[in-house]
Amino acid sequence: MAILIKASGFFLSLLPFKTLEFLTECLGRLFISFPSARRRILFSNLHYAFPRRSFDEIKRIAQESAARMFEMGFFSLCYPFLSRDKLRRSILYSNEAEEKIRELRAGRKPVILLLPHLSLFETLATSPQFRPQGGRRLGAIYRPNKNKALDQWINSSRLNFGIEMFSREAGFSQTREFLRKGNWLVILFDQNAGSQGTLSLFLDRLASITTLPDILQKATKARAVYICPKRLSFFRSKIELTELEGTRSIAFHSHDILADQITKHPNGFPDWLWSHSKWKTQYYPEVKFGLKSKRKLLPSVIPRKLIFVIRMPNWLGDIMMAIPILQAFSKSRPDVKFVLLCKPQYKSLLQYLRVGDVLFSSGNIFSPIGLKVAFRIRKLFPDCHFLFTNSFRGDFEAFLSGSAHRFGLRRPGKPRPLLSHLFSPDTRIIEGETRIHQSELWTMLGSNFGLDGQIDFSPLIKTITPSRLKIGIILGSENHPAKRWSTDRWSELCKLLLESNKSVRICLYGTKKEASDAHVITHELDRDRVYDLTGKTSLPELADEFASCEMVVGCDSGGVHLANSLGTKVVVLFGPTNPRVTKPCYDSPLIVIQPKDSPSEGGWDMSLIKPSEVFEKCISFWN
Repeated sequence: MAILIKASGFFLSLLPFKTLEFLTECLGRLFISFPSARRRILFSNLHYAFPRRSFDEIKRIAQESAARMFEMGFFSLCYPFLSRDKLRRSILYSNEAEEKIRELRAGRKPVILLLPHLSLFETLATSPQFRPQGGRRLGAIYRPNKNKALDQWINSSRLNFGIEMFSREAGFSQTREFLRKGNWLVILFDQNAGSQGTLSLFLDRLASITTLPDILQKATKARAVYICPKRLSFFRSKIELTELEGTRSIAFHSHDILADQITKHPNGFPDWLWSHSKWKTQYYPEVKFGLKSKRKLLPSVIPRKLIFVIRMPNWLGDIMMAIPILQAFSKSRPDVKFVLLCKPQYKSLLQYLRVGDVLFSSGNIFSPIGLKVAFRIRKLFPDCHFLFTNSFRGDFEAFLSGSAHRFGLRRPGKPRPLLSHLFSPDTRIIEGETRIHQSELWTMLGSNFGLDGQIDFSPLIKTITPSRLKIGIILGSENHPAKRWSTDRWSELCKLLLESNKSVRICLYGTKKEASDAHVITHELDRDRVYDLTGKTSLPELADEFASCEMVVGCDSGGVHLANSLGTKVVVLFGPTNPRVTKPCYDSPLIVIQPKDSPSEGGWDMSLIKPSEVFEKCISFWN
């Protein structure tokens, strides 16, 4: 491998620069044309940094940045074989830069040089003019390359040019002693500092900022200089030096200078290595939904830029149980913009409840509309795709979105190969008599991916003062006919409620499917006090109706979950289903009624619930 690297470098050094430049342009075009993890990082970083630029503009910057990346690689291979004349012409010093270098030499103090990861940063290694002189040395901290042969080649080339190398893993003590002898030390400050850095913002996104430059400066009283080798042409750069003075952190000051250069550059500063993982913090699955860092320096309000996609459940009741977990996500990741995917019929309700930052309604993923939505989301470069659903359709949709992290729940006997990471709970808590509540299971799912702290089940909103003696009756249960109560029993309950107080008003709610049941019920009652609203309200209007009721009575259905989320008193009838798993979960007044002597996990017929028993419990609850 070492021989191949040397041979490649020697061969490339023989080619004219025009030929090498043409090769880098071709390789840049190829790089952005074929899918790869590195290509996605490049486009994602540019998309988040320049959200107002069109895709064509982003693509142009990406292509130029990719070409510069290959130019950087070519220069690293070539420069040990280039002539002195070519090396001398590879770097240009302005009068101001030369004067600053002379001043730094004369000062005899150690110097920390903060260098961004630009395409021609290696030109500094080749320039004899960029040395402290007077018996002092130039050193650099480097991150070991995964390719050991290439790493050895690059470092031996630097050593041959008189640069002393320190591995980032070598620690603080070696570099501190090196500086105390009056030497100069170059630090690539803009790399991801991982868990050891300070969590802060760079270009309005969370990034881990290295603390090493500030620690070294404090220990050695070194001068700090921001150094920028700006590209002039192929294999040719111009040095700009800015001394960092004052009491500010030199690492943060350098990041501010770099951010200013990027934002003011008409072409997005393609010299900078956009394809590296600068923002790869809070990235790993086990910390995805939390901000965990030893050090933080964050503003009180963090821009929500990073995209997480949340596939919402397919049923109204499940959506209402999922919302508290979603709100906990939003609270624990204040830097994330949450994009919700839901069925079209639920979009208006989620907007009404002010849940999520962006909402997409999508139908079947295998339909033209579903595919169109998936590819629209793909262009947002989501960093995570979290699924409350358990279907293959949802998994395929997540796969198409392009996110490297696709999280979901694994149930026994149901593999989900299209997801990247799965939470496998103990089968005892998802099956049989020991099953836990659905909201608790989803909380465990979130916790598996970094969610920390208690979930807040407080009512969501309550916009209308309840109307005294207004009772809502929810007739249907859309996803399970066995959960429904018969019309004759609803009629009997309504009669008992109307007879209990002449001021009681009853509103019947449901979809158009329940309109015929409502007609049967109202036909036998006082129509001046019973209002049939089945099929006549949108979901936001239904929410307003529930908020205006003093009490809502219904079967195990999405409607009772919605009413419960608004703080309204709710009486819910359970027969075949298990209230320990699917009862409403918000901290609002709630009564669960099951057939007499029914086991707590349910399983009995709804016909065993008597209207008189429901009436008595309603009156007691009401009073």
